[in-house]
Amino acid sequence: MLYLLKNDDKQAPWQIQYENLFERELSTCGASHATIRIDNVRTLNKEDIVWVMHYKDLHTPEVKETPARVMSHANATTANPYIYQLGMDEEAEEMKDIVDIVLTFSKRQTEAMKTLYPDKQYIDVGFPIEVPELNLPKIAKTVLVPGRISPDKQFYMTAFLLTPLIKKGYEVTFCVQMNEKNKYWLDYYDKKKFERLGFKFLFCDRGTYLAQAAISQYVFSASLGDVMQVSLAEACMSGCYPVIPAFREGLPCYDEYISNGYEPFSQKEIIRIFESRPHLSFEAWHFAPVTCTNRLLKGLKL
Repeated sequence: MLYLLKNDDKQAPWQIQYENLFERELSTCGASHATIRIDNVRTLNKEDIVWVMHYKDLHTPEVKETPARVMSHANATTANPYIYQLGMDEEAEEMKDIVDIVLTFSKRQTEAMKTLYPDKQYIDVGFPIEVPELNLPKIAKTVLVPGRISPDKQFYMTAFLLTPLIKKGYEVTFCVQMNEKNKYWLDYYDKKKFERLGFKFLFCDRGTYLAQAAISQYVFSASLGDVMQVSLAEACMSGCYPVIPAFREGLPCYDEYISNGYEPFSQKEIIRIFESRPHLSFEAWHFAPVTCTNRLLKGLKL
């Protein structure tokens, strides 16, 4: 039996949709599943699977002591060296001692993680996302930069790389979920200084973000610390042209579902891509809820 362990403390804006889409598709296909409270996890047996849908629950005594197999989605930055926010000891404990079944975003992420944790079961499910069709007209020379303001999102690098575009008449908008952590970094970076350079900041919920994505022509990232940005995928699904760094190291990254990218840190190549818009493909199958669920059930043999 598959049990979904949810947490009222949602870890990110994508969490509610992630839970709801998987639960909807499991119900639609008639897969046997149920939700469970954390205080009942110890009552499961070894034939059961408890799907921990919030990372915080992985470190609870209930999850550590359950007889059931523990399943969790890999952190998007797992096995990527360009990060700062994950504690190495905590991640090692999760992967070595707690999680039995690892859901991954792509085959490349699985390959990278197997080098570190070869004894786990991996299922390449992708990540379920749906966006509404807003049918808003695109505005020329508009660039969307999604995500929190923090070092791993390469805020300074983004501003450096896109300043020449502002001088060419592009409008660059950072879309940020407002919270105390973002406020700290905005104060540290001195937001007003960047506004004087021409950058815009939009503090928004998911609906406002999707509306901004609908009218934006491009979505940009300079981050080498994200291997799977939900907000980036949402922007692509809203019709934005992605301008992202291309990795060559074989790390799990964007280019499994986006076919090309720019050489990291190259202003010249970024300007070329914005102005020439070379052909690329965006593989939306990574994000179709029904195919994500089918791959999950196939991997679990349910």
